[in-house]
Parts: sequence; structure tokens; C-alpha cells
Amino acid sequence: MPIPPARVLRMKIFKLLFKSLNSAI
Repeated sequence: MPIPPARVLRMKIFKLLFKSLNSAI
């Protein structure tokens, strides 16, 4: 079952946000 691109984009954005938050701390 392929994952919809919208969900993939959301996951990528969340990962980027998480990385920025970790680096900010």
C-alpha cells in the first residue's frame, strides 16, 4: 500500500521541525 505524497511531505516537515528544535536546545 503506497503512502500518499501529502503524508510523506508532512512527515518530512515534522522531521525537519524536530531537527531544528533539537539543535535549538
